[in-house]
Amino acid sequence: MLRDGINQSIIISGESGAGKTETAKIAMQYLAALGGANGMESEVLQTNVILEALGNAKTSRNDNSSRFGKLIEMHFSETGKICGAKIQTFLLEKSRVVRRAPGERSYHIFYQLCSGASPLHRKKLLLRDANYYNYLKQSACLRIDGVDDAKRFSSLLGALDIVQISGENQMELFSMLAVVLWLGNISFSVIDNENHVEVDSNEGLANAAKLLGCSVPQLVIALSTRKIQAGKENIVQRLTLTQALDARDALAKSIYAHLFDWIVEQINHSLGTGRQRTRRSISILDIYGFESFNKNGFEQFCINYANERLQQHFNRHLFKLEQEEYLDDGIDWASVEFVDNADCLSLFEKSL
Repeated sequence: MLRDGINQSIIISGESGAGKTETAKIAMQYLAALGGANGMESEVLQTNVILEALGNAKTSRNDNSSRFGKLIEMHFSETGKICGAKIQTFLLEKSRVVRRAPGERSYHIFYQLCSGASPLHRKKLLLRDANYYNYLKQSACLRIDGVDDAKRFSSLLGALDIVQISGENQMELFSMLAVVLWLGNISFSVIDNENHVEVDSNEGLANAAKLLGCSVPQLVIALSTRKIQAGKENIVQRLTLTQALDARDALAKSIYAHLFDWIVEQINHSLGTGRQRTRRSISILDIYGFESFNKNGFEQFCINYANERLQQHFNRHLFKLEQEEYLDDGIDWASVEFVDNADCLSLFEKSL
């Protein structure tokens, strides 16, 4: 990069559990060690802690699977020192927030918050233990062997401080996470033969409304009715049970997705990419792993498709382009066969 003035990229791929996330962290640590000494490298490395908490989860094949893709651009000064960074994320697996296979977990942050929040946080967030929330207990997996979620939460708080996320913003982050959890505890009752529902007045409803900053009636209307515009007239229809459950889950997924994008924006703002970006950068791409479940949703299809396309890219550049060089030189690729090193040496000596 410094010698030729050409930006570099490191692309990390492989199936789930192959070690992509750990490889990306090691690569970042190495680059930070080479280009450190100004404090920025510490902030860049701590972004891993934050993104893993919000974007990684336990799957059937991997206890720390990245359920999103990320591209980290590390910018360097003329002397090779880290002067900024930018993170781009894509395709967060939103469905994991509300539904997953048995034996899997939702995103780490939920369990870390429930285990490690201080008494003050628990009071402000109206927080309970993880096994109290339907979204978390449905898959019958609340813990990972050898992992202390409370300790991980303490590390997350330290990372948020290092990346200069204010205490107020941290509290907003945790409040929205609590909203998602309480939404999962909202239930509905069928009130007529057409399967229309009304929202049950329970703890989940009251706490979700309070943390959202809206009234209970406003949340009830949002979850149990839909508005249709017919000409100049607005018609309000009650939702069926299936529609109401889908509306509740869609709201939870949307909140989490926007929350994830928001924290990435906060991180990028803290890293000062707008004023420190240079023409010298090394980018690290950590793509989500290929997985095949008994029931694969659209998001998993997109993840697997991206992996297949990336593998084809590797095959083309590592093999097909190599074959084209042989053909350009008049060498029949199919006829090239070396039995052992002695044959290679013999051919080399003849070429001299």
